[in-house]
Amino acid sequence: MKAEKEGVTLEENRKTQKQPKHLTQRIFAYLIDLMLVFFVVEILCAMLGIQRTELPIADQLKMDITSNVVFVLYSFLFTAVFTKGQTVGKILMHLRVVSNGSESLPFKSELLFREVVGKLFVERINLWISLIMVSTGLQDKLFAAINNGFISTTLYYLMILPWPMLVSFSMVVNRADHRSLHDLLANTSVVTYVKFGKNGLTDH
Repeated sequence: MKAEKEGVTLEENRKTQKQPKHLTQRIFAYLIDLMLVFFVVEILCAMLGIQRTELPIADQLKMDITSNVVFVLYSFLFTAVFTKGQTVGKILMHLRVVSNGSESLPFKSELLFREVVGKLFVERINLWISLIMVSTGLQDKLFAAINNGFISTTLYYLMILPWPMLVSFSMVVNRADHRSLHDLLANTSVVTYVKFGKNGLTDH
C-alpha cells in the first residue's frame, strides 16, 4: 500500500535500475546539483568580495570544504525535508533515493549518515587531510624532509586529488546496481522513479 502512495514499486525499481539510461540519469542529476550549488557559492563569494585565487592555500581549502558543506546541506534538506528522497537534479532526471532492497524511503538518520559521513567525510577525506597538513605546517616539513621535487609533487597531488570520489564514481559506473560508496555506507540506492498514472505505471 505504501508503494502505491509513494508511486514506486520494488519490482519496477529493480527493473529500471538496471537499465543503461539509469547511469546517465545519475551523472546528469549530480551535475545539475553541483552546478546549482556552485552558482550559489560563487554568488555569495562575489557578494562578500572573496576571490578564491587570491587566498592562501589553507583558506582555499577551507573554501572548498565550505562548498562541500553547502552541497551536503542542500542534498540532505532536499532529500529528507523538502521532497521524498529527491534533489533538484534527481527530480529533473526522475530519480529517487530509497533504502537498498526496498521501495521505501530511507529514514532521515540514514540520509543524514549518507550525506554527512558518506559524502562530506569519507568521500572528501582528501580535503580534510590537506587542510590539516597545510594548516599545521606538516606539509612543508614533510616536503623538506623528503627533499625530492618529484616525490614531493607526487605526494602533493595524491593529497589534493579527490581520489575517494573517483573510487565512488567508478563504483557507480562498474557496479550492476550503480551504488556509490556513500550508498553502501548508508544502505541506500538511487532508483528510477516510477509513478502511477491514469493508465497504470509510468516509467519516466
